[in-house]
Amino acid sequence: MERSRLRRLVYSVFSDTVMIFLALLVIPVFVADFFHLSPVQGLIITILDWIIYSFFLLEFLLKFYIDRLGYVRTHRLDSAISLIIILSPLLVLLSPYFIATPALRLVRLSRLLRLVAVGVKARRSWRQINLKSYAIVAIVIAFGFMVSFFRNPVTYTVNDIAAFVGFIQIIGVLYAIITGFMIFNVWGRHSALDNAIRKETLAIQNVYLLSLQLKQGSASNALKKAILGYTDKIINIYWKTRGDVSATKDEFEKFFVLITRFSSKTQRQHMILEDMNDELRNASSYRTDAVSLILSRTSIILWTLLMVLSITLIISFLAVNFASQLFATITITLLSTAIAIITVIIYDMDYPFHAGFWIISPEAYFELEDFIKAH
Repeated sequence: MERSRLRRLVYSVFSDTVMIFLALLVIPVFVADFFHLSPVQGLIITILDWIIYSFFLLEFLLKFYIDRLGYVRTHRLDSAISLIIILSPLLVLLSPYFIATPALRLVRLSRLLRLVAVGVKARRSWRQINLKSYAIVAIVIAFGFMVSFFRNPVTYTVNDIAAFVGFIQIIGVLYAIITGFMIFNVWGRHSALDNAIRKETLAIQNVYLLSLQLKQGSASNALKKAILGYTDKIINIYWKTRGDVSATKDEFEKFFVLITRFSSKTQRQHMILEDMNDELRNASSYRTDAVSLILSRTSIILWTLLMVLSITLIISFLAVNFASQLFATITITLLSTAIAIITVIIYDMDYPFHAGFWIISPEAYFELEDFIKAH
């Protein structure tokens, strides 16, 4: 594989968001040390701990292999954090040489070092990209993972079990209906918004191309400047400051004023000017659709219902008497993972410009800017 392709693959797989998401799972591992765990529980914690450790080790080794010392020089903080996480288990291996210090304390110190290092990285990365989606998933998974260690002391009769199973089935069906409806709704709005943005930028590009055919330099330059100002404001409001999306209306209305500066002396110029007006009206329609879709949100009632059903579903599984601790941990953790991912899918698509799993990219506006600057 070519080094450039390998580099893209490695930096995509081991991105900041992925590593922070994994690193947040250090929290339940660290907290678990303060509980009296059964051998099976201790094994589960150890496996999770080494999975997290392995990912950080692979990240550092692969990025160092690709960029050599250049990676360390350009990513000093990340390199220092990775080295702390990679070298921290050495404290445990050196425990026989510290007679006065119990090995358990060294294990806790090792994990505490990782937790602090991860906290520093998360704090820095949080400013660069919005990691709320990843934090939500990690916290819900960690919650399900931790509470799966608590055993239900209540013994059920056969009738109780039958009623309990029926209750879980009803809650599960209601949860599936609500989440299915919400995902269908937000997915439709998300796709429509992405489509409206792309059509708007294409229509504006067509307006500018048509203006060039009129060969009226000063008017075309004024339109060019207005388009670049509009795209800058759109990108700033939608993706950076997250301000009032309707504040772009004044910038857009300048296009209608600027078109009046173009004159049509021939039949061909008149037809071009008519086409420009048609394209601008199309762009206005697409922009109106986009603003309307951006301002649309899932109702608080649906969000409240989703949260209540999610919590009820997790608590219901916590009340089940599992025969095996390992099976209980796997089942409840997978359930928590599914609920977290479904919640984040809805949240991300409900707020499409927040950096998360399903963000709408400003690429269409960047492409429009590049095209306008090049012509």
